[in-house]
Amino acid sequence: MSQCRLVKLLFRSDGAITVFAAIVMASLLLFFSFLIDYARIAVFQKQAEDSLRSGVRSVLSAYDKQLFERYGLFGRGGTPPEQIFEQVFLKNNEAQSIGRQSFKLINVKLEQFNISANQQLGQHAVFGRQVLEEMKYKAPIDFTIEVISKFVPLANSMKQSAAAVNSLNSLRRLYEKRENSLQRVLDLQEQAANAAASSDLASLASGRHAQRQNSDDTISAIIDGYTPYFEQLQAQAQAVLEAQKQAAGDPDSEQQIVIPYLEETARYERLVHNVSAALNSSAGFIAGKHESLIQDAAHELETAWQINEQMKAVRDEADSVLSAGYEVVAQHEVADGQGAELDYESSLLMELRESGEQLIKTDQWFEEYKAELLEQHDALRQASAAGLTFAAQAEAALARPVQLSSLSQLSQTSAALQKKMNIYSRLYDAPGQVIEERKKDEAEQNVKRQLRKNEEEANSKWKQLKHLLDGLKAFQPSDEQKEQFKAAEESYRNNMRFNELTDQASENFSKDYGDAYDAADHSTEVSGGMFSGLGDMLLNARDHFYYGEYAVHYYNAFQPQQLAAYLNSKDTSALSEAADFQQQELEYVLYGMHKPLSNIAAAYGEIVAVRLAVRLMEGLLEKRSLGHPLLILSAALIYAIDRTVEDISSLINKGKAPLSKYAPVELSYVDYIRLFMLLHGGKEQERLGRMIAVIEQSTGLTLAKVPSGITAEAVLSMELWFIPSLMKTILHVGSKHGRVAGKRYETSKTIGWSY
Repeated sequence: MSQCRLVKLLFRSDGAITVFAAIVMASLLLFFSFLIDYARIAVFQKQAEDSLRSGVRSVLSAYDKQLFERYGLFGRGGTPPEQIFEQVFLKNNEAQSIGRQSFKLINVKLEQFNISANQQLGQHAVFGRQVLEEMKYKAPIDFTIEVISKFVPLANSMKQSAAAVNSLNSLRRLYEKRENSLQRVLDLQEQAANAAASSDLASLASGRHAQRQNSDDTISAIIDGYTPYFEQLQAQAQAVLEAQKQAAGDPDSEQQIVIPYLEETARYERLVHNVSAALNSSAGFIAGKHESLIQDAAHELETAWQINEQMKAVRDEADSVLSAGYEVVAQHEVADGQGAELDYESSLLMELRESGEQLIKTDQWFEEYKAELLEQHDALRQASAAGLTFAAQAEAALARPVQLSSLSQLSQTSAALQKKMNIYSRLYDAPGQVIEERKKDEAEQNVKRQLRKNEEEANSKWKQLKHLLDGLKAFQPSDEQKEQFKAAEESYRNNMRFNELTDQASENFSKDYGDAYDAADHSTEVSGGMFSGLGDMLLNARDHFYYGEYAVHYYNAFQPQQLAAYLNSKDTSALSEAADFQQQELEYVLYGMHKPLSNIAAAYGEIVAVRLAVRLMEGLLEKRSLGHPLLILSAALIYAIDRTVEDISSLINKGKAPLSKYAPVELSYVDYIRLFMLLHGGKEQERLGRMIAVIEQSTGLTLAKVPSGITAEAVLSMELWFIPSLMKTILHVGSKHGRVAGKRYETSKTIGWSY
């Protein structure tokens, strides 16, 4: 039955099948036409992206040849980018067709486009990335082979030398302060003793060296005159008694009574009053003055004691301030096995550092000295008390004259006073055994004398060495040279503003150190920083190391031989050519000073510091036989300054100098600059700004305007073959990015690329 219905349906004669078939075919044609255009749009998208990408990469293929050949950097240059992009896009689109006359499924049309820079070489992130790409493979190998291997054998010895110099120099400063305080203690003791010896108390007690107007008014005169005085008083009393009897027997007698010895007794009484008053006045005054001086001495002793405690702290902290870089470098293995570590020398330097213990006094020493001051104070206090007692007894002897008891008391008190004054004089004044004992440490005095002599010699030699640096600082450049540095400064500041960074003032690396010992301290700081930089490079390969190596490879460095004429003649006119900016690009990158020769002076200042540190290590070993740690330090400093002068002379005349007698290798001027690049690697942005400024001065370019990456924005279209309105409706739903305009499909694309 069903088969019959199907046959009837298929063979109907009213046209229904034709209409149905037409509807089905039309739907199919509509669907397939949409699929074809949709597929063409997908191919169009891919082809458009490929064409844009090829165009952008081709634009970047036109780079600045000068930048690449001279500095290994890529920056857009040459043919205008729009011209390259359009040509490459069209060629790439044509290449998509099978043949010249072939049928093209897709014909991409470039409606409009825009090429813009999205990165500039003057940006620090962009510039730094290119520098790192250039240097990250070869720099570590070159630097390790050329420089680090030379310092490995010295690392441990330099560490111990730095510790010894830091410790001994710090102890030296404290030692001098402490000894100055102790000298003031001794001076105050002597002043107290001299005050006691020159006082009325001493002259009245001894009868010698009297400072008073009447030198006969002494304690001895009172004692010697007491018996005659007592006898005269008795004679006076007898005369008065006889006169009274006579008057009683003859009342009418007008005979005048004569009392003997009145003048003599009055004179003696004046003597007693004068001496007593003088004793009271002198004993009170000298006791107060003496006590004040001894208290000042005790206070000064306490100050010295506190300084001594600081010396203990310096001794205990000797290792804590050292850079860990010494150990990192010491552990680095050198492939060719250059020089073994100086283990024996390191142990000697460690012993020398520990010898600073000799400079520190024990607490017991200070306690004994404090007790000595108390004893001196007590000795005079007892003598003063005896003087006051004698004055009181003498006045009492006048008021109640009893010959035997009064004379006995006065004699005993006088003897006690003289004894106490004699003891005081013997211990503190004549000859002053206690004070002389503290003065007569001949060994210590010889050390101090030799130290003063060595310090004067070291400072004199240091001034001669500074003359080279002072001459560089005093050089007067030409107007043209000033303009060169002014232009570099302007480029640097513009670049810093372009990168929106704070423009900081350059650090002054050419500091003026007061004396040779300050220079020794600074040399250990530079040495520690240098080994710290070497150690960090070995452990972390930090970016600033690569920046420094890049500068060394591509920038001009000062030639030390240019200083030869100046060193020999001391004529600054010999430096005229050396002051050009192009002669010191590397030094400018390192220090960033905008004055001719200032960067050179800073470089040589730090070279002097490094040479001084190495030669100090040698000097400590050479002079260790002197025994006293401060004598060793001062003699080692003289040795180091002498050898440093020789090193600088060799560097200037030959271009290189030996590293150390214990490491028979030579370092050039540029080797030192490479080391200082590590030492001052912290200010990365400032260094990049100066590196860019040098390139701009050399090439005349402004790297802030040199593209390193570009972005292409383009509007592209293709012709639709079938029903645009249907495609427009469907695309409106969002199946593909783009739009239908008339009979064409349009889309916009953005492609970015960089070197």
